[in-house]
Amino acid sequence: MKFTSMQEYIKIREYKDTDYPVILLFPHSGRQYFKDFLKSLKVSEEELRVSEDAYLDYLFSECINQEINSLYANFPRVFVDVNRDPLELDNRDFKNYPNDVTFKDSRLARSGIGLIHTRSVNGKLFYKEKLDWKVYLSRMNKCYYPWYQNTEKLMHLLKNKYNEILIIDCHSMPSKEKNVNDKELGEFVVGDRDGNSCSAEISNYILNYFRQYNYNVSYNQPFSGQYFLKRFGSPKKGINAIQLEIRKDLYMHEKNLDLKPNIDPLRIFLKDLVSEIGSFLYHRNRKNYAAE
Repeated sequence: MKFTSMQEYIKIREYKDTDYPVILLFPHSGRQYFKDFLKSLKVSEEELRVSEDAYLDYLFSECINQEINSLYANFPRVFVDVNRDPLELDNRDFKNYPNDVTFKDSRLARSGIGLIHTRSVNGKLFYKEKLDWKVYLSRMNKCYYPWYQNTEKLMHLLKNKYNEILIIDCHSMPSKEKNVNDKELGEFVVGDRDGNSCSAEISNYILNYFRQYNYNVSYNQPFSGQYFLKRFGSPKKGINAIQLEIRKDLYMHEKNLDLKPNIDPLRIFLKDLVSEIGSFLYHRNRKNYAAE
């Protein structure tokens, strides 16, 4: 994928006159591992890539090409995880931070997978030494703040045209749930923070679409959505947000991170899914306007 010169860290596709009241987000699929970043680590790039939601931009490429607004993070998830609170960090991993900083304590931060990942999924330390606070500030200015500024830009663009929009936060998940007897997960998970970030009508439409094609889809289990959905999902204001998880073994080999052959049927299904969701929302908006 080639990135525009507008920004090294984020790629945005913006369509002002689209008939799709939908935004696709790819916050964890970035695979550009910067040289200076790698030099600061004591683990291999392969160890880092385990956390990637790899290749989702390729899986959804047909959707992106049909005038659907989208945002893609070029930077990897371990560099900055934009699906976290801006201070969701463990202070033990940093040095030279201001005395007035109030860190956001969470299970994820304590596990080293907060805003800036400091440990692998297996608990292995990434960095050779504690991170200077300047590193945090730099990554926030280059990645985190622009991500949310561009997200809001796309939201406002669509809300100027539509009463109701949908943000699809695209992710992938392992085939088996770790530490739960290696329980195999469903093929897809639709999360809406237990109905708080998306209207029931839209969530049910999406769930039924998967079931119509005999996919095994779960609802809010085991992933209901993180910081992003909590921050933006507001159905009463016409801003609906879901987290869509795709099981990795549907399209890639999990051990070596290679794409499987013949994944075009899945790509076409996703294209049709987003098209149908867009059409559903477009007609809902027409009814909303007629009622005003």
